[in-house]
Amino acid sequence: MTFWQIIRREARKCRKDMRRCVFIFGAALAYLIIFSVLFAPDIIRAVPTVICDEDQSPLSRRLLQRFENNERFSVVAYVSSQEEMQSFLREKKARIALQVPRDFSRAINNGGYSTLLCIVNASNIMPVSAVTTEAENIAENFSNEVALQRTELVTSQTEQRIINRVSPLHTELRVLHNPLQSFTLFYLIGLLVAALQQGIFFATAASVFQEKRTPAVAPFWKLTAGKIVWYVTLGMFSYIMILFLLSTFLHFRLKANLLSVLVAGIIYLFSTASLGLCFASFFPTEMRCVQFSVMYPLAGFILSGFTWPLAAMPPAVQALAACLPQTWFANLLRELFLAGYSPLYKKATLAMLCIGFLCFGINCAWHRRKKGTLYIKT
Repeated sequence: MTFWQIIRREARKCRKDMRRCVFIFGAALAYLIIFSVLFAPDIIRAVPTVICDEDQSPLSRRLLQRFENNERFSVVAYVSSQEEMQSFLREKKARIALQVPRDFSRAINNGGYSTLLCIVNASNIMPVSAVTTEAENIAENFSNEVALQRTELVTSQTEQRIINRVSPLHTELRVLHNPLQSFTLFYLIGLLVAALQQGIFFATAASVFQEKRTPAVAPFWKLTAGKIVWYVTLGMFSYIMILFLLSTFLHFRLKANLLSVLVAGIIYLFSTASLGLCFASFFPTEMRCVQFSVMYPLAGFILSGFTWPLAAMPPAVQALAACLPQTWFANLLRELFLAGYSPLYKKATLAMLCIGFLCFGINCAWHRRKKGTLYIKT
């Protein structure tokens, strides 16, 4: 049986078992629709906030008005005691509480200082980290304005002159590639890479275990290579569909050269298909293989560095992550989309090629040892 006959045979089997096409095309499409809707707001907004203003002065109301006007905060209640405020946090009616103490304005107007108490419910760290930073910025800006007003009254100097004398160093923030700090731009690409990988895993597992246990009619390496070529081809259609939908309907701007993105995709699909076939060879039944395939994407997504920076993980975990094609491709594709280039492009593509060929070699060696875990018939 020639190489192209093996590929055509695999295509016929896919037509008979449409699950494989559904896995490869459906998983990525489902993730795209679901998570693009979930991440539609792009940034964390309207975090429930409870306020306890014990001072009830024009100065305290002026400060709290800034929190009310900020889109990250959504004031759900005003309370009169700290006990009520903490009750809102315990019952999760609010995620953050702000307390202005008594004599807030008197202490400030008399040349002293006061404290704005910020209490957060950190059971969900993502909204908390966003709003605490924003709360600190609001309080700091308000404090600087009050200090400027004080100094103006004492020195009779202009506001700009006072700023230059008191704070000679000015900071300008410039955020490259994702200035809005959009969650859609950041997470969606990684999730789509994971979904595409999951589809390849399911399809290759179905391909392996649907074969009847009859003697092979071609060398195992040729049979495996034919399967890899076929599923890489199917995966590329799915990959191109994802790129088209991202750019057309979600208005993602692909800043990198399209050819480099397609080459990286082919290499990623090759390594993923090789990895999927290699995994399938180690399991006695399709059900066991599918169970493992369901568990793997979560671990792979975490190890890829999308939920926690890879550099902050222990060295042993980093070494394990380097063995997974998703780790290399998810970060590579994100950089190609957002930045237009990746300084690790050559290293990532070379690593994925090595993973693909290594898995192919392991699969062949395992087959030779077991004397045929995969059987093909004409």
